Amino acid sequence: MELNSGHILDQARSGFFAVPAAASFTAVPRSLASSLSPSIAGALYTGAMATPLALCGVLKSVYDVALLVMFRKVPPGDRAAR
Repeated sequence: MELNSGHILDQARSGFFAVPAAASFTAVPRSLASSLSPSIAGALYTGAMATPLALCGVLKSVYDVALLVMFRKVPPGDRAAR
């Protein structure tokens, strides 16, 4: 008898999703943990530790504005026409 891996996976999936209460029971702690992680990371990056991130954000904004000023007179379709 040859085993079909697709058939085995289908059986495993149908058995797992047959009990929605169990799925929600495991999904709730996972979603709570993923929602708490950014808060913890934000608390860790207060003060001097946040300086490199803030500096990179400011530099990226300056770069974006410089590109906007340099290329504001170039028509949007100019590059494709070449």
